[in-house]
Amino acid sequence: MAVTMSRSFILCYFLFLSLQYVCASQGNFFEHGSGFDDESLQAGNDETSEVKLPQDMTFPYYGISYSGLFVHTNGLLAFGTPKPDPQALPFSNNFPLYPDLDGDDVLEKHVLIAPFWADVDTTNNRGTVQYRQRYTEGDPDIDMATERVRKQFPSQVDFTATWVLVVTWERVSFYDRDTSSVNDPRNTFQAVLITDSQSSFVFFYYDEIKWTCGTTLTTCSEKTGLTTTDSHQAIIGFNAGDGLTSSTEGFDNVKRTELPSRSNFQPEEEGSFAFQVNHGIIAAGCSTSSVTFVPHPPFGSILGGEKVFLYGPCWFDTITCEFWSRYGTRLQTVNGTVEGPNSAYCIPDPFFVVGEVEIRVMSEVSATKTGNYRIRADFVYLRSDSVNLDRISVEEKVTREGAGDDSWNTATEDLTITWSMGVYGDNAMLDVHVLNYEEDEPMGPRWQEVFTAGRRIPNTGTFTFTPQGLENVTSANAFGTIRVQPSGNRGTMLYSDIHPLGYLLEEEFQEDSFYWAEEECKAWAENDDQMVDFVSDLDSCPCTLDQALVDTSRFVSDLSCNMLNNDNECRLHGQAAHCVLSIFPNEDNAGSSCCYDSYGNLLHAGDYTSGDQSVGGMSQRAHVAGSSPYGAAGTVPTLSHYKVDMMPFFYCCVMETNCLGYLNRRPTADCTQYQSPRAAVVFGDPHFITFDGSNFTFNGDGDYTLLQYLKSGVEFRLLGRFNVTKAAGSSYAFDPDTDYGATGLTAVLMVENDADVILVTTSYIDGIQIERAEYDPVSEQTSNWEVVDFRGQTWLDFDGVRVSINNMEGYSRVTSVTVMYKESRIGVNVTRGTFDVSFLAATPILPPEMMNDDYVSGLLGNWNNNTQDDLKSPNREVNNPDRASQQEIDDYATTWASESTTLFRKEYRYDDTKSYEPISEPSTDGMTSSERQFLAEECQDNEQCQFDFMVTRNRDIARDTLSVMDAFHWARNHTHEVHVCRYKPTPENGTKVYRWTDRETGQLMDTPNNFYETEIEFKCNGDLTLLGSGTRVCQRNGEYSGSEADSDMIPQAIDKHKQIFAFCSTHPS
Repeated sequence: MAVTMSRSFILCYFLFLSLQYVCASQGNFFEHGSGFDDESLQAGNDETSEVKLPQDMTFPYYGISYSGLFVHTNGLLAFGTPKPDPQALPFSNNFPLYPDLDGDDVLEKHVLIAPFWADVDTTNNRGTVQYRQRYTEGDPDIDMATERVRKQFPSQVDFTATWVLVVTWERVSFYDRDTSSVNDPRNTFQAVLITDSQSSFVFFYYDEIKWTCGTTLTTCSEKTGLTTTDSHQAIIGFNAGDGLTSSTEGFDNVKRTELPSRSNFQPEEEGSFAFQVNHGIIAAGCSTSSVTFVPHPPFGSILGGEKVFLYGPCWFDTITCEFWSRYGTRLQTVNGTVEGPNSAYCIPDPFFVVGEVEIRVMSEVSATKTGNYRIRADFVYLRSDSVNLDRISVEEKVTREGAGDDSWNTATEDLTITWSMGVYGDNAMLDVHVLNYEEDEPMGPRWQEVFTAGRRIPNTGTFTFTPQGLENVTSANAFGTIRVQPSGNRGTMLYSDIHPLGYLLEEEFQEDSFYWAEEECKAWAENDDQMVDFVSDLDSCPCTLDQALVDTSRFVSDLSCNMLNNDNECRLHGQAAHCVLSIFPNEDNAGSSCCYDSYGNLLHAGDYTSGDQSVGGMSQRAHVAGSSPYGAAGTVPTLSHYKVDMMPFFYCCVMETNCLGYLNRRPTADCTQYQSPRAAVVFGDPHFITFDGSNFTFNGDGDYTLLQYLKSGVEFRLLGRFNVTKAAGSSYAFDPDTDYGATGLTAVLMVENDADVILVTTSYIDGIQIERAEYDPVSEQTSNWEVVDFRGQTWLDFDGVRVSINNMEGYSRVTSVTVMYKESRIGVNVTRGTFDVSFLAATPILPPEMMNDDYVSGLLGNWNNNTQDDLKSPNREVNNPDRASQQEIDDYATTWASESTTLFRKEYRYDDTKSYEPISEPSTDGMTSSERQFLAEECQDNEQCQFDFMVTRNRDIARDTLSVMDAFHWARNHTHEVHVCRYKPTPENGTKVYRWTDRETGQLMDTPNNFYETEIEFKCNGDLTLLGSGTRVCQRNGEYSGSEADSDMIPQAIDKHKQIFAFCSTHPS
């Protein structure tokens, strides 16, 4: 090491004599010095300098995005607090640091990155501290940072740095060194911070470490700067500042003087360490002791075929991957591939489940191990969002050219597929197979290769093949996918969308497709008639689009027909503006599909016209989302639905003209029995609007029960965490001069029976961060917490609960989410502020069966349409909100303070409200004319908006309050009951015309509508005679006027599933 020290010293010295102070890179160091435009920290023993990031750039660290930081002489970087006192308790304590570091009873929030926190002293030419930031595209530092992140974190293949900070402590000494000693130990180390404002990384580099502490500790030598006490060595690691969260991984048992010879790089590069830090701390490289790994990508298609990389442990031997369901069933076993110590992957086969899948990896015995070891992975999530799996497969997929053309329905023309050439090497040879799906017992769900379109074809990205009728492709298995894969070895497999295999169907179909489809449709109808009637138990469709959009606890937008998407196609429902699906299947595993026109009216499948490819929502005998625990006929997500619902549609509606016979068996779930849910909300400072409509304000600080439903068999709880609002740049303790006198909702936790716990928190990086955990209802404890990665997803399925993303900014910033629990059917919408990201708003939604249910309670009251008992404490004492004083409201709300704070991932630990005084009666005193203008023009007469602005003087918080209020009242006003009549289908061989008046415009309309006063007129084609009234009007009692067709006059051959209100007959009336 002496040679290394001398060489670096001489190099820097001679460059200095040439009037340019430049230090060439030591080892992996980024180059540094004045020749690279570095700034130098003032010489001293306790100096700091602030670094501000460019506008619109932030450095995410431990879940919070920072726009600036401080560089310290003492070998550390700090966020928020400019100058933590290093003298009081610095080196005897390791991370995590208690916020009251200096013992003055003030809780300073020390958010630190410490490459080498010690008592550095650079006075009298004893070293320098240099730093620079770079953020220009094409800058050498930016390019080098990007390259190093991608190399050390193989999962970050798409990462591109946008900001880099290089800080170098060059040959620094320690405080109060004995200058009479011939020893002059010096340390040289560097910290490099890298980010793209989403993902963040920190690199530590060590060239020479000759001393390890300062003389503020009696165990340190004034001559050598060394200590024999391990606990008094310099601190290295990461501190979140909350007193709970920190990491010193890789440094705990390392002598500080050995750092230049240690590394966590793979392959090892001496003196080099790297970490990902935007959420938790993830070390680079691999670990021989690690028993967990990070799978990448975190999501996979239900079709499998993608490489799942396994990062964390070191891999040396042959590996085998087992995929296990959350119900303890082994789903499949595949051989893995080890590319090197830091890179291994498995390629799964197709799955027949969605949700959490655990990977367990076994390795053969190697020279360095004495037996097999088992690794529990983080959970991988499988996607199945829609009828068309092309919406959920990987970006690199097989595309059918002209997929919507009739050419794919029969074996009459050559067919062409394309794929991304970049997935495979230029010289790769590929096979192309067509697979079909079957799920009959006893073999159950499975994929089978039925046709080889090509073998050992070159990787040109396109291939044309000639289809043919096959005797083993019949009506029982006539849908599937096309797969492209490497010839002769296991590699990435690309799949097409799921589609009918008309181009491979048996010869009888190819010879006369119309007759074949007609016979199959009849056979299917006869068989379907013998099955269980699933329609009567379906969730009734909401009567209007507004109701459907509000009822997020029972219905979710259909991704294949979603007006909120830019690429809204609605190919199956061409005239529909928007469709929703029932979230959970009924006991028969069936589900509802409801579609609405541009006027917000419910479209019925029975209004289909022959030759028209646009139909209303069709009920699903097999729910498109499947039914847990999956894996059996009729329960497989998407695939079972395709088999029992969509393939008959292909026979009866696409290839044949008897579509009404199909739609009679898959009718739209009529809305006559629909009942609206009821919502409450908590938002802003915080304000509460109960289920019955009372409103009050309570500045709670801590954890509270917002809602609970405790009934035999179902126990649901919704907890909220409220924190004091902080002003930008303020200290951790509340400061009345800089902080707002308000509290707000920062976390929401939901738990039901033994289903997974869902925790939603504010996040400066993700907008909303979602975490899940397992829950033991006996001990009331949570375990195995993990952050849920929603990148590119809109829906995830957990144990007993589903989570839907309502709005996402960019690729991963979630701003609105709905959590839906299966047993209680309670949903909770959680949104982050649009203008200010400090607070959440939570809107629980009760299903209609909970009205007048005495088991509903909590801060948000009950639902009995009586506001006078909304303020009911757990011991059932009641305050009338119309007459209660603020003190009585506060006393009532305090009774719902939650004792179950251990349910949250982190306890509400610190009493940071010693000087916090809630403001219950804010005033306009001291307001500027501009602030008064804001109150008058933007808040207007909204009391909650006025309150929050007067308290906080924060316009963004006030705007968010107003926005939540407007959205809540809109939803409340659009969930009222409507007068609607039972749907009446169009008579066979006839027509039906609607006539109704738009009350807003007075315009006469002819679009489908079964509301009060709507008139429908039936007519028959040709010379046929109409049985039943020709003109009917919807009455307030929910019945149409007029008479029905006489059943005695209707032939028995008429479809028994069709409700007969009007019939076109050859007999005279």
